[in-house]
Amino acid sequence: MLFCHFAKSTSVREISNGLRSATGNLNHLGLTKAPSKSSISYQNKRRDSDLFRDLYYSLLGSLGQQASVKRSKLRIKGPVYLLDATVISLCLSVFDWATFRTKKGAVKMHTLLEYEGKLPVNVNITEGSVGDNKGAYNPPKKG
Repeated sequence: MLFCHFAKSTSVREISNGLRSATGNLNHLGLTKAPSKSSISYQNKRRDSDLFRDLYYSLLGSLGQQASVKRSKLRIKGPVYLLDATVISLCLSVFDWATFRTKKGAVKMHTLLEYEGKLPVNVNITEGSVGDNKGAYNPPKKG
């Protein structure tokens, strides 16, 4: 899945073809041959999403302290948070639960970023029609 992000792949076919074109370098990843599209799809379907959540929070804990930004001259007491809300379009015939418009499905991803660390503190996924401010009010859980 790292290859998918590094290569900015947008489909399973692109991942499979990209890995196949880098056959000589796959041994660095511990692979003898590139996985097929069906193998990648099967593994992603069976993979527990908690793995990615735990990995993210592990990286956030270790790398979050290393991220730094220049201090501005404006003095603000307390942390500053930035809110971003992105609509992710979905096919309504496949995801019938994601009603957004008459013929369009969507979910909205509300991301709360800590200004100093430039990293997400909380991500909340809601129905596409939920307002940006309402979707942001799912406070992060400590732990």
